[in-house]
Order: sequence, then C-alpha cells, then structure tokens
Amino acid sequence: MRQKDYTQKTQQLAEQRRQFQEYRPQYQQQPQYVQQNQMPQGDVLNNVAKQIAARNLGLNSTDDLSELDFDHITAVVEAKQALINQRNTMMYRQQNIDNLEAQLRAEEPKYDEIMERINDAMQNIPVSKFNQLKQAYNVGNPEPLREFFKEMQKDYYSNAI
Repeated sequence: MRQKDYTQKTQQLAEQRRQFQEYRPQYQQQPQYVQQNQMPQGDVLNNVAKQIAARNLGLNSTDDLSELDFDHITAVVEAKQALINQRNTMMYRQQNIDNLEAQLRAEEPKYDEIMERINDAMQNIPVSKFNQLKQAYNVGNPEPLREFFKEMQKDYYSNAI
C-alpha cells in the first residue's frame, strides 16, 4: 500500500515538473527593453512575486509555498509575470512622456520659459482641465499635454510682443 502511494506521488510530481517545464519559457521571454533597463534582480522580484502568490493563495506566509506544488509554482510565475507587465507598462508611459518632452524641447527654443509659465498656470486652471492633464500624464497619453503646451506657447508669444 505504501509503495503504491509513493509511486503515485512520484508520478504526480513528475507530471507537475513536466507541466512547469512547459510553462517556464513563457515567463522567461521578456521584451528586450525590459532586459536592457535592469528589471529588479532575481531575489527582489522573486520575493515580491512570492508574497503576492502567497496572498492570492490564502497562505499565511511565503514559507507556506511549496516548490513541489504546481499551483504554488504557477501562482508565483503568474505574479512575477504580472509584475514584469506592470513595469513594462510604466516604462512605456514614461517613454511617451520623455519623447514628448524631447520633441517639444527640440522644436521650441523658449521651452524652459514656457514650462515656467505652465507651472505658474497650473495653480489657476479649472479642476476639470487639471484632472484631464493629470490623467493624460498618468496613462502616458502625450496629446492633451502637447495641446496644453501649444496653448501656453501661443500665450507666451502673444504676451511677449
């Protein structure tokens, strides 16, 4: 009877390992720009992923995670991938904003002066406009920010005359 249980457990473990090996390449493929921008190194990312996985599985701590349980392994891998995806999204948003700034700076010789005016104007714009600009910034949508810059650019040059 014990031998049968042992054999069955061994077969289950072998099956879980096989499934994990099939799943593993999916999370190891990271976009090139993630690799280049130094994602948090293994231990930090793994520890956070384990904390998320343990919480999602209703476990008391990461110590309760089992490296032999396919559900636990899958939860950690999925949490790690979600963290990587979140980081990629944040980097994409920031890249859009950085590109807008570089483009406006290259096009406008008085960029710094106009930005000072924008900083002053932010105190007096309607809340709805402020919220629209804040939302655009948070999601990395450069168009409303570009439009506001253009408005302030016109105002700058019309008052400079």
